[in-house]
Amino acid sequence: MKPMRFIDYPNQVDRSLYEEAVTGIIDRNKTTNGLKSIVKFGNLTTPGISDIDLLFIFEKGVMCGHTGMEDLPANHKKLFTHGIMALSEDK
Repeated sequence: MKPMRFIDYPNQVDRSLYEEAVTGIIDRNKTTNGLKSIVKFGNLTTPGISDIDLLFIFEKGVMCGHTGMEDLPANHKKLFTHGIMALSEDK
C-alpha cells in the first residue's frame, strides 16, 4: 500500500470570513419556503481547519430541493467540510 500524503494543507483564515459566509448563507436562504429557523453551532477554534456548522429547521412536511449553498463564492466554499444539515420540526 502506498503511503498517504497531504495534498492540500490548511491555511489560516481570518475569522471575519467565517462570519461573512454565515451572514451570506442566512441572507440567501432566510426566505426559503417553510424554513423556520437557522441554527449555527460548533466552535471555530482554528480558522482554516475548523468549519461552519449550520442546521436548517423546516416546518413539518416541507420538502426543500436545494442545498442552501447555491452560488456560494469560492472563498466561502473552502470554509465548509460538509453541507448544511436540515431537519423537519415535529409538532
